[in-house]
Amino acid sequence: MDIDGVGLRPGSYLDVDWQLPLKIFADPTNRDLVCGLVRYGAGSNSPCVVAKSLGRLGRGGGGNIRQTHDMFGNDIVQGKINFHAPKSAGMFVFRLFDQSSKEKTMVTLGTSLYFVVELGDLDVTQNLRHSLDSFVEKTYLKALTQFTTTVKGMRSPGKPNSQHEYPQELMRRCLYQIFEMLDEGVKVMDDAKAWFERSTSLAGGEGGAEAAGAGEKSAKDKERDDEHYSSIKSASKLQVDIYDALVMTKSNRIAFAMLTDQQRSYIDLCLARFCCYQHRFYVSSQAVVEARRSEFGFNIADQDAHVDASVFTHVDDAISALLPTLLPPPTFEEEREATRMRIQDAITNSHLLHEGTTLVAYGSSKNGLGVQGSDLDMCLMLPSGQDVAQADKPEMIESIASVLGAAGMLDIRPRR
Repeated sequence: MDIDGVGLRPGSYLDVDWQLPLKIFADPTNRDLVCGLVRYGAGSNSPCVVAKSLGRLGRGGGGNIRQTHDMFGNDIVQGKINFHAPKSAGMFVFRLFDQSSKEKTMVTLGTSLYFVVELGDLDVTQNLRHSLDSFVEKTYLKALTQFTTTVKGMRSPGKPNSQHEYPQELMRRCLYQIFEMLDEGVKVMDDAKAWFERSTSLAGGEGGAEAAGAGEKSAKDKERDDEHYSSIKSASKLQVDIYDALVMTKSNRIAFAMLTDQQRSYIDLCLARFCCYQHRFYVSSQAVVEARRSEFGFNIADQDAHVDASVFTHVDDAISALLPTLLPPPTFEEEREATRMRIQDAITNSHLLHEGTTLVAYGSSKNGLGVQGSDLDMCLMLPSGQDVAQADKPEMIESIASVLGAAGMLDIRPRR
């Protein structure tokens, strides 16, 4: 997809050109194809900022959709959809996917390059107001995401809006909300730890089989435990989001200067209360040290911490036991190199391509991250200054497929 520019203001008008292979577009299992606007790096397409239907070919499908061919002669469908850039700052992409089911939304069929939304003066004020509203409504995840992306996109301190709201005051009120969330979250996490230890103690049973039988939970108790786990999971996620918001605020000199001296000092105190190994805040920096000593046997941050040799022996033994299950067998590289050479020899002997053309492996097979069963990614590299004419490429692809078939390869699917 093509994007008109990579640096945009909130609400900017966009013409988004898209294309998909005809085979995918016409597949009856893809019942609700859409173009969705999502944040860059999002692990899922749902929920997205906004999604618009691609429409359909033929009568009633709209004049923006047509069937044509790409540079390789493949049948494709292409069209155009109008969007507006998001109101919040950040990096975004457009993705093509089928939203007919939750499982379908996990599969991205096409994507654009990312573009950046940057905030002007009034945009800063408007986004901070949206953040504060979300805090007040207790939609904390939305509030933190909005706040963090706003601070990240700030290039100026903003200016008052038509309601005479000052961005500096909105910023400070958002920070007070974050501080309050942080303290509430610490209590939830501490209560969760105590609850977990109590549950573990009861499950262990004192008194043998009789205690174990008495300790069986009812359906109501299990349901209550599930709700408890869910609240703990949400609180844990918010702890990391709060940390990201505070780090972003401190790293943006414009945003940091908008705070009171007390708030700036309190951010430093809060960051000192965060354990990056357990991904949570504690009531104090000393509590962080005590928690590390309790969990790990020593405080990782202590330069002069005495760590018993048995700790390192235990870690080393655990890694040594795990490593063989992760590494591919000794013949892994030999088999892949043999496959590469076999295909390269077949193509070389066919004289289809220029002399000196090589088949190069890349990806996990070359960077040491491959495992047994991983794909073998390869690319044909033509000699410097040589190329295949654009009009000859479709036929060349078909010819290479025939060569691979003659060499004994199975399930060959040339691009069509």
